Amino acid sequence: MIAVDRAYITNKEYNELHNSCKEIGRMTNGLIRYLKNSEIKKRNK
Repeated sequence: MIAVDRAYITNKEYNELHNSCKEIGRMTNGLIRYLKNSEIKKRNK
């Protein structure tokens, strides 16, 4: 929250960015899980 403390962004902007980052993290983890269990992995063995 340094950016908020230094008034680079507002609390609202911080919350929006934070929520976006959490969502991207969930999507990335889902993609990783999918790829670990996908046919692509099975074909490369």
